[in-house]
Amino acid sequence: MQKIERNQIIKWGILGTGKIAEQFAEQLVKIKAAKLIGVASRQFENAQKFCQKFEGVKAHNSYESLCQDIEIDVVYVSTPTHMHSYHCHLVLDANKALLCEKPFTCSYDEALAVIRKAQQKQLFCMEAMWMRFNPCIQMAKQAIDENKIGNIRTLHAELGYQKDPNLLDTRLKGRGASLAFGCYTVSLVIYFFGKPDTVSSHIIPNSQGGDETGALLLNYPDKVASVFYSEGATLSNKVSIYAQEGSLHIDDSFINAPSLDIVSLKDIQSRSITERLQIRLNRIFNKINSIINHGNSVNKYNNIGFRSEAEEVIKCLYLGLLESKTMPLNETLSTHHILDRILIY
Repeated sequence: MQKIERNQIIKWGILGTGKIAEQFAEQLVKIKAAKLIGVASRQFENAQKFCQKFEGVKAHNSYESLCQDIEIDVVYVSTPTHMHSYHCHLVLDANKALLCEKPFTCSYDEALAVIRKAQQKQLFCMEAMWMRFNPCIQMAKQAIDENKIGNIRTLHAELGYQKDPNLLDTRLKGRGASLAFGCYTVSLVIYFFGKPDTVSSHIIPNSQGGDETGALLLNYPDKVASVFYSEGATLSNKVSIYAQEGSLHIDDSFINAPSLDIVSLKDIQSRSITERLQIRLNRIFNKINSIINHGNSVNKYNNIGFRSEAEEVIKCLYLGLLESKTMPLNETLSTHHILDRILIY
């Protein structure tokens, strides 16, 4: 890969033409420092149809063709999960910077092999865990780091959407909802608290032998995180953190967080009884209003994580970094290590 100069327009290619790839592309083209150059799909017709939505983008008739395009600086991999490892190697072998959609691969060993190759070839590499780049998630991280709610004792996170059992992906090497949804919950806990000391879990299997629903306890010396994920039921899709001086709440769906509520016990206790009652009534009213308007309300942060993660890649390339501080490679490996061992903890 050629050296990237500051203020140089970063030229992108995309492997895959699914819904996530389209959402990413819609955000990418809004960035002045980025230019979408090419798209590839398993079926050339899909790549052509995708490119009709974006001016001046070339449709490639193979993934190999796109990776060999000398104009492209960085490739975003958004193919089916079971193909991530192969396509990541394809990108790195072509000496391109790599951004790969979550989950990074299907296993720890696959992730480690990709990361080692990127490090050996001195190429930028990052998992596209776009949730971490949502403003509400980043504000929550800052509040935790600055001890805004005191010593944290518990975190509870849920993420799940009911899927048709007939549409389960049988290509995930014995995995299921842990790769679809569990990766978000585990990555979030690691982002906030670091790697846990121990993990315990309980799994409900699906008809294909993978995990349909899972419950995990991620244990730390002074706190515990409980996370639930499922493809068998739609869950609350919220996050709540409770500490000695307050609490923090991220609303549905936390991966594309529309709002963040930080509650300070000190602030509440300093107010009169009337003011406290008014605060509680306002919260109740806001929740009722949210329920009434569910589906009609506008999330001002909708899909902004896609844009922010692309901007992070560009910033890192300008600085000559090989990985992101917000989504470091060791935390991708930590997440995969937990997901790999989830059935035997």
